[in-house]
Amino acid sequence: MATNNEFEAHMPSLRDRVLSFLNRRLTPTGEKALDTFLSLPDVENWNPKNVWGMEVDRIFRFGLPFSIIGENSSAQRHRVKAGKQILCKDEGLAPSDFSEIHAAALLTHWGLRPTFIGTSEDRTPDIACRCSDGALLDVEVVRADQRHDHKKLEVGLANLADTMKPSDIDWNLACFMADASDSQELNDAFYAAMCLEPGRSVGVDGRWKVVAVPLDQCPEFVSQADSFAPDWWPIGAPGYWANSILLGAAVAPSIVVRSLVPIIRYIEPIRRKAERSQGRKDRAFLIAMDSTELPRAHDRLPPELEGFFPQWTHVSGVLIFEERFWSGGEKKAYLYSMHPNPHADISLPADLSRLT
Repeated sequence: MATNNEFEAHMPSLRDRVLSFLNRRLTPTGEKALDTFLSLPDVENWNPKNVWGMEVDRIFRFGLPFSIIGENSSAQRHRVKAGKQILCKDEGLAPSDFSEIHAAALLTHWGLRPTFIGTSEDRTPDIACRCSDGALLDVEVVRADQRHDHKKLEVGLANLADTMKPSDIDWNLACFMADASDSQELNDAFYAAMCLEPGRSVGVDGRWKVVAVPLDQCPEFVSQADSFAPDWWPIGAPGYWANSILLGAAVAPSIVVRSLVPIIRYIEPIRRKAERSQGRKDRAFLIAMDSTELPRAHDRLPPELEGFFPQWTHVSGVLIFEERFWSGGEKKAYLYSMHPNPHADISLPADLSRLT
């Protein structure tokens, strides 16, 4: 009978378990990403019970950007944090750390040499770069985050559902908000919803509308709720939604809330960085915004930037990027757009201006 030590010696390695799950050859990029993940601090102690899709997604979520960055001593602080997060310890990478890592990966891919700058009392950028022609560049990274607004909407909807009894309504409710983060308007809409009758609607033009939909009028109500949108609701506009079901009735009514993403959510993170600049006066200054959680930023932001660029002569340009490391997808990619400031005192380096 084999001893425990002998049994452990013949356990398949994490690499073998990953390749067995994938059941196909990795591309050279995939191989490098896997090797980089396995070399992160403390990862040798990560031994998940199963290696399935979630575990493999985690491997490439961490391994791919670090593999692109490559041998960069200034990234060690982030590597250590990554190892702690993989082991599910209390410490780890914050979302803003990930945004910096992705920004550095893109800059490295474009031929620049990024250096992460640690936190200090001095106002310094997140990343400093030396370009291929020797030009210097400061980069401030910002993450657009609408999760707070979405969470606020979900909490408000949960509170509404908690105050309702199944007998209070026997119809579905569709609520459309221009900005669900406005607490007063959200409360007004929910109060109006409590007073409606089936087939009726109420609202404030351009701001919010609540529609009471008879249960038998739309059997697939949740998936078809957009058909009850008001005339002012923009077709295909980016937004977020939440829904709830009132259990306890013979036919459970549903409440669906849709909210647009106000344009201020797009420009405000960049404006804060521009107006509290941490770039140095003798070099180009780039603001890089991670828009992964902000839908259609590449469409909505450019017109806003054109209006602000004349005021931001110290800003050389804005990079908008998002990582598309979607769960279950075979391909991992970045979507980006570069927006030079034509009014800048110092133009973007050639390594970046060619990306426009």
